[in-house]
Amino acid sequence: MWGSGHLDLDACLAHLGYEGDRAPTLETLRALQRAHVLTVRWDTIDSFLYREVRLDLPSVQD
Repeated sequence: MWGSGHLDLDACLAHLGYEGDRAPTLETLRALQRAHVLTVRWDTIDSFLYREVRLDLPSVQD
């Protein structure tokens, strides 16, 4: 399980190109979700080829 203490939030937000408010609001959540969908590429071919898809924090944060 991920611990939030291990997440580099500044790097994550920079990767998304997000420079907006960090207050825990619905507006912030919507903006972060939009930035994520427009920025993060998810390849699905690996699962069809029976390749391991790593979801641990270091792999996802790379």
